[in-house]
Amino acid sequence: MTIVSAQIVGMLVLAGIVLFAVEGHINDEVFPEPSNIESVVRSIFNHVQSYVGMGDFRHVPLTHGGRFVTITTSIAILIILTTYTALITSAMVAKAEVGGTFKNLKEARKKAVE
Repeated sequence: MTIVSAQIVGMLVLAGIVLFAVEGHINDEVFPEPSNIESVVRSIFNHVQSYVGMGDFRHVPLTHGGRFVTITTSIAILIILTTYTALITSAMVAKAEVGGTFKNLKEARKKAVE
């Protein structure tokens, strides 16, 4: 789970930086000082907020590039989470089909007779 969490956090940070690069000079409401590091942090924070469902809907991308970044981030996170879920499910199904592991041949034969 830590790899998936790192992927999601990395994606959100990268998307926040790219969104600032695309909209930092245009969106004065969200980024009042386009050359300030605080604006980059605000962009990352807004992306994290929108991901966890606590987004402030007053801070929306104004350009097509900003909207593209936001939609691409959402789709990428969706793909990461569904892939992780599918891998866990397939591992559980494979283990259930095998019926567990056996220590030796005698134990396997005993299980087959039952």
